[in-house]
Amino acid sequence: DPYTSAICGLIVLVASFVVGIVLQLLVFMMECGFLRALVWVVGSCLLLPQALREALFKAMEELGEFQRRICGDKLGRQLAALWMRLPD
Repeated sequence: DPYTSAICGLIVLVASFVVGIVLQLLVFMMECGFLRALVWVVGSCLLLPQALREALFKAMEELGEFQRRICGDKLGRQLAALWMRLPD
C-alpha cells in the first residue's frame, strides 16, 4: 500500500526532525549553562522524601490528565488505527 508507506516514511522523517531539534536544544542548554540547573532540579525532585515525591508525581499525573482533557486523545486513537492497518 503506497499510502501506508508514505505515512510511515513521514512518521520516520518527523521523528528524525524531533530528535535533531532535541539534540540541538541540548547543545544550546549546555552552552548557556541551563543543563546544570535542569539536572539540579531533577535531582532535587528525586531526592525528596517519599511522601513529597508521591505528591509531586500525583501532581504531574493530574497535569497530564488536564492536558488530555483539554487537547483530547485523538492522535493516540489515530496512531492505534494506523498500527492496526499495517500488515504483519
